[in-house]
Amino acid sequence: IPATFLQDGAGSFTDYVSGSILEYCSVEYGGSLGHRVIWYASYINHCTFSNNKKGVMVQFTEINGDSDPIRLPVKVTNSTFNETSLSVGPNSIVDGNTFINAGVSSEGGIVSNNIVRGGGISGAPSNDESCVSTNYCNNLTISGNFVSGNISGSGNNGAGITLLSGGGGLNQSEGDSQTINVINNYIIGNESDGIYILEAWGAQMCETCYYRNITGNYIADNGGYAIYTNLAGAVTASYN
Repeated sequence: IPATFLQDGAGSFTDYVSGSILEYCSVEYGGSLGHRVIWYASYINHCTFSNNKKGVMVQFTEINGDSDPIRLPVKVTNSTFNETSLSVGPNSIVDGNTFINAGVSSEGGIVSNNIVRGGGISGAPSNDESCVSTNYCNNLTISGNFVSGNISGSGNNGAGITLLSGGGGLNQSEGDSQTINVINNYIIGNESDGIYILEAWGAQMCETCYYRNITGNYIADNGGYAIYTNLAGAVTASYN
């Protein structure tokens, strides 16, 4: 049973109401068989994940008969991830967590107020039409995070924040846009670039499909560029 949340007038989901929840839990030394230690959870709060060989996936897809699947809201809050990375699907909130030698990857939603040391943040909005109606579905906001000490290896490029093409990017067309806002983050001491942006709009002939707003970030002492862009669509960088 998925978790359900209150929804405000702006379409944002807020307080937990009912359904499945992992709360005040501890998961350690899992994933030895190659599977994620948690798969398809819908709400995690005040949990600790330590020294797991595979990470945590948080998304919930509801199937209603023969109809298309629906991506329901999911949340990860107030938790600690030590040597255990987190991946979240579209329609998600990741807020107030601590990541130690671990990172977080989001397909759409909000990643805010987290401490991320040694893993970085990556985002690629999904353009998933199966999301319920919220403000968090196909766009992504990364705000108020402290990101430091990310190093390259195992598919990680060593940047503090990495923005890539959305999962639905190959089907994008004019007027079918996605937006990523990277706002008021501290991005310090990562091995390569502070913010790395690589998109595929050039191959799709769809420059307006991807909007990147990079505003008010403190970016210092990283090993590469402060902001690196390549085929990045429409990028606005200000007050960094």
